Amino acid sequence: GVTVLVYDQPCAAQTRRGRARGESPTPSRRVFINERVCEGCADCAVVSNCVAVVPVETEFGRKSAIDQAACNLDFSCLAGACPALVTVEGATRRGAGAAAGLELAGLGDAGLGDAGPGDAGPGGGAPHAIETPDLPRAQEPYAIVVAGVGGTGVVTVGALLGMAAHLDGNYATVLDMTGLAQKGGAVVSHVQVCSGAARIHAARIATGEADLLLGSDLAVAVGDEAMSKIDPATTRVVVNTARGPVADYIGNPEFVHPQAEMEGTLEAAVARGRLDRVDASGLAARLCGDTQHTNLFLIGYAWQKGAIPITLASLQRAVELNGVAVEQNLSALAWGRVAASRPAAVAAIGAGGAGGAIGEAGAGSQAAAGALTASALVERNAAWLRSSHDARTERRYRALLEKVGARENAVAPGSERLLAAVARGYFRVLAPKDEYEVARLYRDPEFKREIARNFAGDYRVRYYFALPFVDRAQRAGGRPRKRAVPHWIAEPLLAVLARGRHIRQTAFDPLRFTPEHRAHRAALSRYERDVARVLDGLCAQNLGIAAEIAGLEESVRGFGAVRAASGERADRKRESLLEAFEASREAVAA
Repeated sequence: GVTVLVYDQPCAAQTRRGRARGESPTPSRRVFINERVCEGCADCAVVSNCVAVVPVETEFGRKSAIDQAACNLDFSCLAGACPALVTVEGATRRGAGAAAGLELAGLGDAGLGDAGPGDAGPGGGAPHAIETPDLPRAQEPYAIVVAGVGGTGVVTVGALLGMAAHLDGNYATVLDMTGLAQKGGAVVSHVQVCSGAARIHAARIATGEADLLLGSDLAVAVGDEAMSKIDPATTRVVVNTARGPVADYIGNPEFVHPQAEMEGTLEAAVARGRLDRVDASGLAARLCGDTQHTNLFLIGYAWQKGAIPITLASLQRAVELNGVAVEQNLSALAWGRVAASRPAAVAAIGAGGAGGAIGEAGAGSQAAAGALTASALVERNAAWLRSSHDARTERRYRALLEKVGARENAVAPGSERLLAAVARGYFRVLAPKDEYEVARLYRDPEFKREIARNFAGDYRVRYYFALPFVDRAQRAGGRPRKRAVPHWIAEPLLAVLARGRHIRQTAFDPLRFTPEHRAHRAALSRYERDVARVLDGLCAQNLGIAAEIAGLEESVRGFGAVRAASGERADRKRESLLEAFEASREAVAA
């Protein structure tokens, strides 16, 4: 007698699909990351193994965010050793309204109708209807390759196109290459439309025979399966340029998305003028309230560009027959048309819409650090130190930066490479994310405003902290136990800590003997010694190595054990760089 237990547990894609259809309950609880507290260590992505944890570029460097459309709502990321994750309970996601957007675009209620050229609105403004494009004919098989990732509706897109073709009285074949679709892997759908069934000889599109490559995910669109279907002379490509979730970010917070290389690959693969790029995910999130509408948005865009041999009425009817989120999908289809016809108007609306685009910086952090000059970095960081610490800390910061600037200018006039590296690195060791700083950042009104921009309803925020002196009991891997703290307890405590930040590292500081605070003091002393050593031996030949040494602190990220591990990696690299610096110094002296 062997008893076999069989668990019927749906995968994440099935769960999301059931929620979209109203067949499964959707928790009124969402994970949100406080961008200012986040260190960008991606530990929440590591412990959850979830591609919904995405990198965002901010003025203070790379941070993590939750792509709410891709989130499975299993809350596994909360186990990350980080106080930046909170849950917003009793909330609904906030999205931009389509009707309001149409009015802003000058389209009005009739904005998505058909019109001939020159059918302008009052006063010569935006037309009140969109011109119908010339659609391709389907006397011969018209081959469409749809490339995307599992769980985003690629298979549904193929089915919709096939149904719409049948509604037009044409024949269609649909073949889905799903692979690891349920795990967020690549999905390629082969769709062929033709007025005569006898002329479609195989369901799978042969090499170089695609008339349209519809790339809802850029990484999949440049994959071997999709690229092999392109004919450089005849294939039309319409691709979503949003940076989709990638598994490489899990465990590698320094991952650099090869956006430019991938777009360049597509550009080189087709003839001039046959590649259309659009941030479909970002626009769908802002205009339709959810990146899940990306594919229908992209179909509308491609249709308006005259790349799909199916009538609009049949596409709309296919969406209705599908019976899932009909109003939202029709809106996404329409917005895709508007984006193709009036890109400037849609961009203006999108700039004021709700957030949600993958890889996009949060509100208040639109300028990336790399865009600032060294002098601007110094001024920004000095102002931050004055508000987070005191005027004495600000003066300490400015004094060292003045020495660095003067010394660098003496050995390499006009250079600010070392100055910029020290401006960032010294700021990190002077303003670590200790309990006082985390409390201050949570008390910043911008945190509540950011939540309100993303969620609606009568919600409450729940915090997750490892409490000093209480949660020293370690779990496996040296991670302190985090506790869920309701807002009515957490917020008064945060207010007290934020007001008490001026006792930091004084005799009145009850936290100064914790391992984390000792590590912060040691890091500050070591960094100042390293900068002094670098300035003493600086020359034009070792300026690059000096900047690397000064910038190492930017790779030390996270909290607790995660930060300690990244610090050990940085220390190993630091020793090798210091040896190289001394060798360069001796070579110059000789």
